Amino acid sequence: MKKGLLVFYLGTLVALVIIGFTQYHSALSFRQQLEASYERAFLEFASHLNGIENELSKAQVASTAEKHMQIYSNIWRLVYASQANLGQLPVGEVSLQRIKTYLAELQNKTVQFFSQAVKEPQAFQKQTEINQQLKQLYEQAQYLNQEIQLALATRERGDSLLMTQALIAIEDGMSNRFFDSEFPGELDRLALPKIEGEQITSEDALRIAEEFLAELAPDYQLAVTNEAFGSLPTYTIVASKEGQPEISLEISKHGGYVLWLINPRNIPSQVLCIEEMVSIANDFLQVRNFPEVELVSTEIIQNKGHLVYAVVDQGVVIYPETLTVQVAGDRQEIVGFRGLAFYSVHKERELRPAITMTDAQAVILEPGNIQPEDIVQSRLAVIFNDSYQEVLVYEFRIHHAQEEFLVYINANEGTEEKIHRVQPGLIK
Repeated sequence: MKKGLLVFYLGTLVALVIIGFTQYHSALSFRQQLEASYERAFLEFASHLNGIENELSKAQVASTAEKHMQIYSNIWRLVYASQANLGQLPVGEVSLQRIKTYLAELQNKTVQFFSQAVKEPQAFQKQTEINQQLKQLYEQAQYLNQEIQLALATRERGDSLLMTQALIAIEDGMSNRFFDSEFPGELDRLALPKIEGEQITSEDALRIAEEFLAELAPDYQLAVTNEAFGSLPTYTIVASKEGQPEISLEISKHGGYVLWLINPRNIPSQVLCIEEMVSIANDFLQVRNFPEVELVSTEIIQNKGHLVYAVVDQGVVIYPETLTVQVAGDRQEIVGFRGLAFYSVHKERELRPAITMTDAQAVILEPGNIQPEDIVQSRLAVIFNDSYQEVLVYEFRIHHAQEEFLVYINANEGTEEKIHRVQPGLIK
């Protein structure tokens, strides 16, 4: 009997060892496959960036509209592929906003150039403004490509962490090198107006940071750690407390505005629902006396709610003026804030449309594919057009073929400005 039990236990032990060994190798194989897919995406991203730089270099010397159109077609293909590669990389919560913005603007600009080449082929290549923009596009592509190729040369094969770190470094480098770029992003919107206001001292910046943090960082020690100059002079403030992650703020020297705030602490779980996060963010903005806003998008990334608000002025939604608030999902805490887009373009506007809502609606209904009952909401708004100029528009929310779209009709000219397919997370 004892011998039989011994055999049974030994057999069970051997089986467990075999199962554990098999699971270990299965997990190892899965990780290796995952790393291989990351490696492939990174290599393809590098190859496509190299192609983009090559095409942009040719565009600067091309002499015919036909050649330009061919080049722009190649760039579109490469941009689409690059964007797909970025989506396959293990960047997690890292936004890579400037890299993504550059690719999006490269696509938008080349679409515009292509259209101009079609309409005015003889005059196209003589346009100095286009040549200047091509040069700027090329310089950014050149920097991106050089840094990616350097990262490839120095990386260890299969190390996805190093890939992510390289992209973060490149992202920061783009911000530093191309701060005055035409390309719109949180720090480099097209024709970004300078933030105006009375110049403050570093002592003023500390006081402003303390007031802004208030309940977010009680008993923290504040210090100025950096002073930036250039087109957007700022003070960097760091709030520290033993045993807690440092909270960073950027405050403009002109006006003393808090442009962004970051609390980098790890958020291990989510116990708050999105409605609770929105309520916390609403209170945060209200206490700090921001103007009337409307929540326009929500997203949860790694247990953190990213909430984007647009300013409402005289009942008109001002989409260029945005405030972003990040709320921790594990407790009632603000862990991020971005206000640069708001402070950069905040101003008084003439919000009087030249055409009526009925006239604008007629533009949508005229082709016959949209019926009046398909329009579920309409209102005035201000958006950026494809050239990143502000335009007063009528916004129509349309339900069509089981999907929803936002159609923007120019409120002065009656032309169709933009169409957006509504994605999950867009709030209206």
